[in-house]
Amino acid sequence: MRDTAHPNSSGPQRDRQEEDASRGEGRTPADSEHGGRRQGGHAEQWASERQEPSCNGKVDWRQYEPAIRRWERITGRQAPNPTEVGPKGNVRLSAHFVEWMMGLPGGWVTDVLTTRKDLFRTLGDGVLPQQAALAIGGLIDELSP
Repeated sequence: MRDTAHPNSSGPQRDRQEEDASRGEGRTPADSEHGGRRQGGHAEQWASERQEPSCNGKVDWRQYEPAIRRWERITGRQAPNPTEVGPKGNVRLSAHFVEWMMGLPGGWVTDVLTTRKDLFRTLGDGVLPQQAALAIGGLIDELSP
C-alpha cells in the first residue's frame, strides 16, 4: 500500500502529508514540474548507468560462491555487483544482478527501462529463459507421437 493520502482524504495520514508539504518536505523538483505527480524518481541516474557493474571478484559470496562461479561459467559473464548505493546512500539490490541471475543477456532489461520501479516490475514478472525452454521441451516430448 502507498503511504500517500488521496488529495480529498482526511485523517492523520492527510495531516502528516500537509505538515510535510508546509515544511517543503516530501516533494521534489519533479513533483512541481509534473503537477505534483512523481515521474519515476531517478530516471536520469538510471539512464547514465548503462554499464553493467562488475564486482571484480571482490564480493564475499560465502556459501553461495560455488553456485555463483557455476552460473558465471554457464552464462559466460562475470557476476555483477549484487548491490548498489542508492541516491540516499542506502545499499540496495542491483537490477543488473537480478538480470544476470535470471540468465538474461546483459542489458536485456536494464538498457531499455529507466526507472527502478519499472526495472524490478519487469524483472519480477519475467520468465526465466532456461525454465521456459525446459517446459516447452517437455511439452513437445509429451505431445509428440
